[in-house]
Amino acid sequence: MSLFSRFSKTAENPDEKPQRWQVTYSVDLINNGPTDQPVSLILPVPRSISSQKLESQPTFSTPPTSTELDNVYANQYAVWALSLKPKQQITISETINITTNPVKHALPSGMTLASYVGKPRVEHYCKPNRFIEPNNLQIQKLAANLSSGVSDLAKIIESFNQYLLDNLTYGNPIPGLYRAQDAIRSLASLGTVGVPTDCGGYDTLLVSMLNTCGIPARIVSGFWLRPSTNYSLQTTTSPPMHAWVEILLPDGSWLPADPSVEQLRRFGRSKKIGGLGELGSDRLITSVGCDLTLDVGGQKLPVDILQCPLLYPANPEIILNYSVSGSLLKSTN
Repeated sequence: MSLFSRFSKTAENPDEKPQRWQVTYSVDLINNGPTDQPVSLILPVPRSISSQKLESQPTFSTPPTSTELDNVYANQYAVWALSLKPKQQITISETINITTNPVKHALPSGMTLASYVGKPRVEHYCKPNRFIEPNNLQIQKLAANLSSGVSDLAKIIESFNQYLLDNLTYGNPIPGLYRAQDAIRSLASLGTVGVPTDCGGYDTLLVSMLNTCGIPARIVSGFWLRPSTNYSLQTTTSPPMHAWVEILLPDGSWLPADPSVEQLRRFGRSKKIGGLGELGSDRLITSVGCDLTLDVGGQKLPVDILQCPLLYPANPEIILNYSVSGSLLKSTN
C-alpha cells in the first residue's frame, strides 16, 4: 500500500491546495471583581515556518507592551500589561494574513538511524521535558519491541505511527498538553481501554517513542481554520485547537505525522486531511515545541504550549473569552 492510499480524497477539496487566509485572534477580558485587577495577557504570534508563510506582520488593535521570543524554540508572543477597573471590558485582537500549504512528504528512502550521526539539531529535538519522556521505562520497552532489529528509518517511523493508530483511544480534549506517560494509559495493548487521550497525547507519546531511538521530533500546535466560533476558557466549550508532530529527517526536512486525525479518518469520524506524511492547508500554526518558559514582565512563566491566550498571574476575577477565525482570501494553484 502506498503512503497516501490510506486517505480518501475528493477532487474539489480546497485543503489539498495552498490557501490564503486572513486570521483574526480576538480576546475579550471582563473584570468581574469589585476592585482593579492588574494582569498580563499573552498571545502567540504566528511566524513563517514549515507549511505556513506570513504575508505581513501581525497588526494589533492595541499595541502590545512587548513582543518576546522563547529561548528554546524561538516562538514569538505578545504581552500586554493591563489593569482592568471593576466591570471594565477590554477587547484585544491580532490580525495576520498567511498562506498555508498542504504537505505531501514521502517516507525517507534509504535512510537509517546511522544517517543522523553528525547531523545538526538532533540533540536539540531529542531532549526530554515534562511532556516528552524518552527515559520512561514503559515507553522505552514499547519502542524497543517495535524497532527490535530494525535500522531502516521509514520502517521504524511507520511502525510507531501504526501502533498508535491501532491501540490509542481518542477523546477528552484538554487545554494544554497530555504527558506521554498519561497518554500511554490509553493503550489498548496494556489493557486500559477507556482512558482516552486527545491529539496532544498521541503526539507526546509518538515523539517520546521516536526520541528513544535517537529520532528527533517536535510538537506543532495551532488551530483549525474552520469553523470559526467564539470560545471561553471558563466553560467546557472546546475550541478548534489541534496539535501534531514533525519529525526531523537526516536531510534536514520535516516529515509530518498526525496520528489522531489519521485514526479518526479511519473510523469515519473526520474528513480532515492529516496523517503520516500529509497535512491539509486548513491549519494555523501558533508554536512549535512544548514545555516552554516565557518571560512576562521579568517573571518566568512555564507553559505547556503557545496556543490559547494566557493570563499571568491567573485571576479568577477576570472572565476571558476568545475566538480564532479564518477568512479565506484566495485559493492558489
